[in-house]
Amino acid sequence: MEPKPQNNTTRATPDKSDGKLANLPLRGFGTFFSGLLVLCLFLTIRASFWTLPVPNNSAIATPQRLVTLGNAALEAALVLGIKPVGAAPWVGAGNPGSFPSFLDAEQVEGIEYLGDVNQPSLERILDLKPDLILGSRTEHRTIYALLSQIAPTVLCDVQAASWQESFRTYARALKHETAAEKVISRYDRRLARLHQNLGDRAAALQVSVVRFMPAQVRLYLRGSHIGRILADAQLSRPPAQDRPVWKETISLETIPRADGDVIFVALSDPQTRLYRQFQRNPLWQRLQAVRARQVYEVDFEYWIGGEGAIAANLVVDDLLRYLAKVRSTANLLTQNPPTPRERREDDL
Repeated sequence: MEPKPQNNTTRATPDKSDGKLANLPLRGFGTFFSGLLVLCLFLTIRASFWTLPVPNNSAIATPQRLVTLGNAALEAALVLGIKPVGAAPWVGAGNPGSFPSFLDAEQVEGIEYLGDVNQPSLERILDLKPDLILGSRTEHRTIYALLSQIAPTVLCDVQAASWQESFRTYARALKHETAAEKVISRYDRRLARLHQNLGDRAAALQVSVVRFMPAQVRLYLRGSHIGRILADAQLSRPPAQDRPVWKETISLETIPRADGDVIFVALSDPQTRLYRQFQRNPLWQRLQAVRARQVYEVDFEYWIGGEGAIAANLVVDDLLRYLAKVRSTANLLTQNPPTPRERREDDL
């Protein structure tokens, strides 16, 4: 906002000799400051919409009081051996006030809960006196100006990026780039092992991902986090799910769009009402994967809500476990997925 003119401000008066403004320097300064204001406004708007690098501060080798907003940032910190002082995660299935269930209790012990990722408590963040804040552009771009007044803030476009891209962005801010590349390399080696186990079947195997919620049923397509992980594994998707978008809602009438050689069911409805309704429907019973008993229930919190290296490796655990069974059609429908500790075949 421009300051109001004072009564003693010198006003421009016409020069009788040539009809032009006599105090041209004053008008020049006004143009300069107007341009400067526009530039500052542009930079502020741009900062809200793009990934923002943390200012270079060589005095801080590694942040000592980190705050993470979102699962991608929290997973990145934990994998790199940094425990945040506070975190605002995403947790579904009606479990507010808690951390994702796929994280071990000792991993999150001592981390202050700062609210849901969509509404983190700025007051609690301020009280923690962080020296770095990691967040997501989608959820936090509107409060970036406030966050950056508390501490240097890095926002990453988590939804548009692969987990590896987000991870690298956060690792640069945490000054752990070398360690991050080792984590990504280990993930790639595990996928190579999966691809080797599947052989020629990998490219032809069509994998469907269906999430049953209390009020709707969704397919997760190629543009989602889980879709990118399946693409990393070089697994095919059914034609209905092979599109570069995040998700699609289906109904009883469009059940055939959920079919594939294998169906992974992610349940975020504790009552499983819609799932049981679908299972009783003849269209569901005629699906190829259902007839072949290739339907597996998985933990929706890391298949759908996971955004980082921990969740991605847990998905790989499930792929290694379940896709080995695809050779046989004699497998029974898996009703009880293994516990997170059983799934982890090697440490990150």
